[in-house]
Amino acid sequence: MNNLNVYKLDAHTLRIFLKVCELQSVSRAAEHFDLNQSTVSNLLERLRQMLGYKLFEKAGRNIVPTENAKNLIPRAARIVSAIEGLPETGIYDPLEDTRPISIAANLNSMMGALQTIRDAIWAINPDRHVHFVEMGSRDQMEGVLESGTADVLIAVRVAKYPPALQSQSLFRDQSVAFYDAEVRTAPDTTEAYFSARHGVLDFGGYVRSSVANELKRLEGHRNIVCSASNASVLAEMMRGTDLISSMPSRLRHDVFKGFSYCALPLLSNVQLEFDLLWHKRNSDSSRHKWLLGIIQSLDLTQDQ
Repeated sequence: MNNLNVYKLDAHTLRIFLKVCELQSVSRAAEHFDLNQSTVSNLLERLRQMLGYKLFEKAGRNIVPTENAKNLIPRAARIVSAIEGLPETGIYDPLEDTRPISIAANLNSMMGALQTIRDAIWAINPDRHVHFVEMGSRDQMEGVLESGTADVLIAVRVAKYPPALQSQSLFRDQSVAFYDAEVRTAPDTTEAYFSARHGVLDFGGYVRSSVANELKRLEGHRNIVCSASNASVLAEMMRGTDLISSMPSRLRHDVFKGFSYCALPLLSNVQLEFDLLWHKRNSDSSRHKWLLGIIQSLDLTQDQ
């Protein structure tokens, strides 16, 4: 690294490096960029020589980044994202921009709102590619936006956002307890709620849900016997069982359609604030201002 001439680095090479890391294949990365495999290999070799260490090693039929390369990934992603996020000046024309619009969220849980946003974009340009990205756990928000994986992100509000992100309130919802009325009665008392077997949505990470935070404050404990990282899977696991799940009430229209629901005993004050988030580097981007304006103008509280 000591002999590295930073002015010889370019975003294109770093983008290819990142894509090879993601796909674990030179040939698949070449196909993604519509390049010859030899071109990608030569660019990676040039990058290896500049850095002075090996970038990839064999892992079965694939290749994986070395430890040194793994350390490079977040820095390369920041550089590429910063270059791609340079503010666009002048008047933005959505009909001339061919880049996909990328929106991150917990997709299953946000289906109705995402369909409304998609339809609003298509009303302006029916051929616009709208790409939906699974956010995963809420501690991944900064990474998703910083890497440029998504233009914007929709998530339940957390106590404190990373300083690199900006947010604006979108809509409000409330947690309810879903249950299969053919199997059990409503868990509408404190005793029934805490003695029930619970199913939860779990994306991993360290950010607790609003219900979990309130239960901790009340020193309450749920008997969690089932979890899933997908709301639809969780609903199917609950169907025909005595499980209950504390989820946003809007899910009664799609994911938990057919389930009964009731207010959460002792937790009726658990309000869910859904926010729209974007990276601060894009605050002056005319493209992002256009997209933010569309989303912020929509009524996403309506029943879907």
